[in-house]
Amino acid sequence: MNTRIYNHDDKLDLFQKNNFAELKTWISLLEALLTELESLEGLAAKKSFKEESLVQKLRDKKAETNSQLDLYYKYLNQVKEIRECEDIDCEWYYQRQHEQLRSLFNYHSEQCTKLKCMLLKQV
Repeated sequence: MNTRIYNHDDKLDLFQKNNFAELKTWISLLEALLTELESLEGLAAKKSFKEESLVQKLRDKKAETNSQLDLYYKYLNQVKEIRECEDIDCEWYYQRQHEQLRSLFNYHSEQCTKLKCMLLKQV
């Protein structure tokens, strides 16, 4: 989907382009988060943490981040078809999906930040 804004874009076009750009941003941030988690896992392997449960939580978050990336990529492919919607129910479906992904992203990001802080305090 082209996210460039044109003078002839209507409100729906702008809304969809904004959602698409937001989705791409979430994917980019999740990819960066995965890189951070992998780096922290490498650091954890070099250091001996008092709490092995933190290291396991790190591995679990890394797996969860991978799963979420798969989910977001799948949705990215689906959302390209949004212009094919012929009724409001179809558009609402995509909007509900987007809102659910926004909540999921925010929650996951918050949980990862807490975990990273806990791990870094151990270093």
